[in-house]
Amino acid sequence: MSTGTVAIPPIVCLVKAFRVIALSGKLEYREDGITVPEAGGVIELTGARTNGMLPTLWIGFTDALVKSPFSFKVTELGAVGTLILPRASFAAYLALANTPHAYFRLGGNGALNALASERSVLED
Repeated sequence: MSTGTVAIPPIVCLVKAFRVIALSGKLEYREDGITVPEAGGVIELTGARTNGMLPTLWIGFTDALVKSPFSFKVTELGAVGTLILPRASFAAYLALANTPHAYFRLGGNGALNALASERSVLED
């Protein structure tokens, strides 16, 4: 029986731009409906338009326990994935995002969201 939903294959794209905010880890951070409790930092990665969608991976860093550490959704504005990771990994992800050939993947229910130094490690 069909549910009416269309499965979208994972999206892999080159990081075209990124924004970073380093925070104290004491307060909650909210943006575009995404919340990171006790946020130590946030990295937002943007890729080139793919199939008319602007792909974005939003990575938050916290030491707090979160109910949903990842997500993926497609809206009229684009494909948005999230990851909420331990605050101790902020510097490593920032260094990786800042490499000249960084790629990210979005897909599934968000469990496929990832960041890598080259495209081949993100493809099936």
